[in-house]
Amino acid sequence: MDLYSSLRPSLKRWAATGQMKRVKSSPPSFTRLAGDRHLSLWVQQSSGGYDRMLGGLFTVNLQLGTSQGIGTHAVVGSNELITVRVPSTWEESTSQRAMELHNRVVRKRQRPPPGAPHFLARIMSPERIEQRYYLPIDTLPQDYWMPFMDAEDGAAWGDFLADTLTRSFETFLAKLDWPSPWRER
Repeated sequence: MDLYSSLRPSLKRWAATGQMKRVKSSPPSFTRLAGDRHLSLWVQQSSGGYDRMLGGLFTVNLQLGTSQGIGTHAVVGSNELITVRVPSTWEESTSQRAMELHNRVVRKRQRPPPGAPHFLARIMSPERIEQRYYLPIDTLPQDYWMPFMDAEDGAAWGDFLADTLTRSFETFLAKLDWPSPWRER
């Protein structure tokens, strides 16, 4: 399942409206100047990869830095690079919409055949597997990663993000007391 291919069309449409330029890289990423800094967005897929029964997870990062490189590292404690995950910028109504989408994806996940051990049983208790992978959520965890099973889910998340990213960037920049380039137009 190629998550990036299903996210990219919606993110490209959103980026064009915000005058962001695509950064040529494997994960979809976009950048633009905001004053003397680079304001960037980049998608990060979980290192756990993709499983046909459980799908995969991803998050989206917002970054303000002195260079346009995504996910680059700066000196710890400096203000050269500040990165946050998009879900941390969501208002309650946006979080509610994300949970609805999350729960729709979770309902698609497949369980092993009856009597067969779950492949995660070597590293997690049955209760933890159930909680983490199969139960719907009613609050977002602090470090929330968006689930997907197929291209339809990727496209749905892409549309959701395209609808919410400008507000996420404005929230991120407001917390930094940095002027929003969307308000400069």
